[in-house]
Amino acid sequence: MKTKPNSFIDLIVTLPVICFAYQAHEVVVPIYANMRDRRLANLAKATVMTTFFLFVIYSLMGTFGYMAYGSAVKPDIMQMFDASNPWVLFGIGALIVKMVTTYPLLAFCGRGAFDGLYAELTKLPTKEFIEGEPRRRIYITTGWFLTTVALATFTSNVGVVIELLGCLAAANIFIFPGLCLLGVFHQQEKFGLKRPMVVFAIGGLMVVIGSFVFGVVLLDTILNDITKGGTHHLLCT
Repeated sequence: MKTKPNSFIDLIVTLPVICFAYQAHEVVVPIYANMRDRRLANLAKATVMTTFFLFVIYSLMGTFGYMAYGSAVKPDIMQMFDASNPWVLFGIGALIVKMVTTYPLLAFCGRGAFDGLYAELTKLPTKEFIEGEPRRRIYITTGWFLTTVALATFTSNVGVVIELLGCLAAANIFIFPGLCLLGVFHQQEKFGLKRPMVVFAIGGLMVVIGSFVFGVVLLDTILNDITKGGTHHLLCT
């Protein structure tokens, strides 16, 4: 059983997967907007509690899964089980329910980002932006849904998807917050920073780390996919 990385790259490529597992930046704003008592302290409590629960669940599943299958475990854990087993089918159904219930929230955030970018690029007046919102909502949501269905249908290896999404998650967790800190540093008088150089150093370090991890893992994922190729395994045959 493999108990340690074979190289430094093996250690680096795990970081985006961890970032992907704990990435929640996109949904924080709508969740905060729907809180009954909108206070930063309450948001912090909710964030800490959910992160702790995720840590416990991920750790238990990862530990028992690795103890059962070792380094032979597949990126999609459901491939390790017999799909004809009723309990496995129940687990697949639970995953479908999970995806159906979480999809609208992520689609809402993505649609808002595309909508805002479109309005910014086209310089839409406020009145036209509001009037055209229902039509754009249908276009963006439909395109989003069809794109995700196509990717889910034709992607042969979910591990590659997780690694690529992990690269974006690393950008979300390191690069973008680091850029925000650098932006705060440049407006230090507005924010009243007491130690601006500390903010600048932390922001710069986060950008450097995120860029390094993003580049290394993205290149490693592409090279592995080209050299080894992807394999497709059907859960139900």
